[in-house]
Amino acid sequence: DDLNTAQALAAIHTLVRETHITMTQGRLHEDDRQEILRTLARFDRVLGVLGEEQVELLDSEIEALLEERVQARAARRFARADEIRDLLTARGIILEDTKQGTRWKRRFD
Repeated sequence: DDLNTAQALAAIHTLVRETHITMTQGRLHEDDRQEILRTLARFDRVLGVLGEEQVELLDSEIEALLEERVQARAARRFARADEIRDLLTARGIILEDTKQGTRWKRRFD
C-alpha cells in the first residue's frame, strides 16, 4: 500500500492541536508528553518533515566530554569512549588523537 502523505500530515496536525489544547488546560502529564514526543519522532522517521534542531555545543561542553573520554579510555571503558566520540562526530566535531592528547575542531559543511 502507498502511504497517504496528506492523511499522515493531517494526523500529525490533529495530534499537535490536541496536545496544545491539553497543555493549555494543564492536563498534560509528563508521561503523556514523553509518549507524544516519541510518537512524533516515529512519524518523522517515516515522513522526514519535522527537520532537525541542531544546537551547537559550547567549547566548555566539548572539553568536558573529551575529559570524560580520556578518563573512560584510561579505565578501559572503551564502549563509553566510543560513544562520546560518536556523539561529538554526530554534532560536527572532528577529533584527532595524538601522542600529546586529543585535538578537536568543528566541521563546517
